[in-house]
Amino acid sequence: MSNEILNKICSGLPLNPLPPPKKTRNTNVPHAP
Repeated sequence: MSNEILNKICSGLPLNPLPPPKKTRNTNVPHAP
């Protein structure tokens, strides 16, 4: 199941609206890797 979720995130499907907002936060935080 975890693999399927990772595959979906890698595909960049619109079904995962959580990844986009997280990326924006990382951009705002210079401490983020």
